Amino acid sequence: MEKPEIVICLSGGVVHSVYASDPNAEVRVVDWDADLEDSDLPGVVVVKFRGRSAAAYVSKIECEPLANLAGSDIEQAIEAAEGLPC
Repeated sequence: MEKPEIVICLSGGVVHSVYASDPNAEVRVVDWDADLEDSDLPGVVVVKFRGRSAAAYVSKIECEPLANLAGSDIEQAIEAAEGLPC
């Protein structure tokens, strides 16, 4: 069985797009840079873990088909990175 492939494109810590070999994949981003004062904003949740409260912005991102990368600068970057240690 072939491994599914997911490409996440971000800039400045912000996810701009997600591509997946299975475009039906569900992608959720949990951003821990939210502040407790933002808890009334849409998508911001407050969780208590190990005795402390933390705020997170949780969003769902739609996937684009991996085939949409063909001929793009993203594809060029991936190909240039082939063989580099992760």
